[in-house]
Formats: sequence, structure tokens, C-alpha cells
Amino acid sequence: MALLSLEKDISMENAAE
Repeated sequence: MALLSLEKDISMENAAE
């Protein structure tokens, strides 16, 4: 699901902050 990919991307970005 593309949604899952998006959530992973957001999670990674949040973790990087």
C-alpha cells in the first residue's frame, strides 16, 4: 500500500528531527 510507504517516510523524518 502506498499509504504505508508514506507513513514510513513520515516516521523516518520525525525520527530524524
